[in-house]
Amino acid sequence: MTQPAEKLKDMERDEAARRRQEKLEALRSDIQAGRDSGSVGHIPLDEMLAKARRRLNGEL
Repeated sequence: MTQPAEKLKDMERDEAARRRQEKLEALRSDIQAGRDSGSVGHIPLDEMLAKARRRLNGEL
């Protein structure tokens, strides 16, 4: 049987992975919406990458 501390650690790891996945999906959605509207060509790549980094770091 798994120890309670190990179980909690596993749950925290799974929750963090789920949050990262949600952020990635939101970013993909934003990028796709930008492509659909034709606005991605007007956003510098560095700006898009910076926004992606901030989102993944939980700053957005």
